[in-house]
Amino acid sequence: MMTYTEAVSYVNSTNWKNESRGLQRMRSLMAALHNPEKKVRYVHIAGTNGKGSCAAMLSSIFQAAGYKTGLYTSPHLVRENERMQIGGIPVPDDRFASLAEEVKHAADGIGVRPTEFETLTAMAFLYFAEEKVELAALEVGLGGRLDATNVLTDPALCVIMNIGLEHTEILGDTLEKIAGEKAGIIKDHVPVICHPGTPGVMEVFRQVAAEHDAPLAVADFPSLRTQSLGLSGQVLTYQDLTDVRLPLIGEHQAGNAAVAIEASRKLGIPDSSIRQGLERVRWPGRFEVLSKNPVFIADGAHNPQCARTLAAALDTVFPGQKVEFLLGVLQDKDYREMMDLLLPYARGFILLKPDSPRALDSDVLAGYLRAHGAKVRTAQSVNEALDLGFELADGTPLVLTGSLYLLGEVRNGYLTSYKGREHGNS
Repeated sequence: MMTYTEAVSYVNSTNWKNESRGLQRMRSLMAALHNPEKKVRYVHIAGTNGKGSCAAMLSSIFQAAGYKTGLYTSPHLVRENERMQIGGIPVPDDRFASLAEEVKHAADGIGVRPTEFETLTAMAFLYFAEEKVELAALEVGLGGRLDATNVLTDPALCVIMNIGLEHTEILGDTLEKIAGEKAGIIKDHVPVICHPGTPGVMEVFRQVAAEHDAPLAVADFPSLRTQSLGLSGQVLTYQDLTDVRLPLIGEHQAGNAAVAIEASRKLGIPDSSIRQGLERVRWPGRFEVLSKNPVFIADGAHNPQCARTLAAALDTVFPGQKVEFLLGVLQDKDYREMMDLLLPYARGFILLKPDSPRALDSDVLAGYLRAHGAKVRTAQSVNEALDLGFELADGTPLVLTGSLYLLGEVRNGYLTSYKGREHGNS
C-alpha cells in the first residue's frame, strides 16, 4: 500500500507532458477502470482565465443547493490533494494514495503510461464515482479538445470562460484558433454557457455549438453591476439577482460570477442557493487578502491577461497608490509583457525564483526590470523574501504574484510560520 508521499512521487514521476497529445491513453485508462467518468454529472469548464474561479463558485453553489459536490481544479497551491475535493474538503491523504495505486495498477495492466495530469484526472474521476458525488465542477487542464478531462461524453453542461493568448505553441497563435481548441469540449445537445469574447471568438463558439446542435447562451454582462467594493469583497447585481455578496475581489471575478449564475440557472438551481453559494465561495490565491494590517495580497497572475486583470484590480482597490511586488515567473510565460503591465503600479520589486524546473532565473527578470528603471531586490528563501517585502513596503500594500508555484510556496510559508512577524520588519 502506497503512502501519501509515495503516491505524490509516483504522480510527479509521470511525464509533465507526453510527446503525443490525444485522448486514446485516457480512454484506455478509463475503460480499464470501468469508466468512472460516466457515473457522475459534470459541469465541464474550459477557458484561458477564470475557469478555476468559476469552478470554485459553481462547487459552492452546488453545495448550497444540497448536492454532494465534487470539484477538480489545477494546479494546486500547496498539496496535490487540493486538486480533488468533495464538499469543499480535499481528498484525504490515505485515499489519495489508494487512488494513485488503483490508477497505477490499471495503467500497468494495459501497458499505458499516462501523463501526470492524466493520472490525477483519472484519480478524480475514480474518487467522485466511488463516493457517489451527485454533481461536480471539472476544470480543463490545457485547451479542451485534447485535454484529459475531455473523455467526458455527456456532461450536464459545458462552460467556456475568457479566451486569451496562452500556450500558443500548442493551441494556436490566434484567439480564434485557441477558441476552437476550447470549444472542443462542446458535445451533442449539451447546453453551453460562455463568457463574452471578441466577435471572432464568439463566431467560433456559435459555429461549433451549431454543429453539435448544442444550445448556446452568453452571460449577460450589460446587466452586471458592482454596487460596492472593498478588501472584504464586493456586492453585485446580475439581472434581477440583487445584493449578491462575493468575497472575491476584482471586476474579473464579477464577470466570472455572472457566468456561474447563468450556468447554475441553466441547471435549475434556485437563486437562493446561488446567492448563498457565492457568499460562501473561497478561492485561495486570487487577489486574496492574507493580511489587512499590513496589507498583504496574494494573486496568481501568471500570464499577461492575468497581469492586466491584476492591474485593473489594483486600480480599483488602491487608486493612485503604488505597491511593492514580491514575484517570480516561469520561463514559458511572456514575462516582458507581464512586467510592462505591472511596472506602472510598482514602488519596487522583490524577486524570488519559483520552485519549478520551468522557473525563470531571477537575474534575467531583474535585468529586465532594472533596464526599465525599477528598484529590484532578490531573495534566496521565502522568509528572506517576506522580511524584505514587509520592510520595503513600509505601510504600502505588498502584492505576491507572477506564478501559482511561487504563490503556493510563499503563501504557505507565510500562513504556517511567518504570520505575526510582519510588524517587526517595518
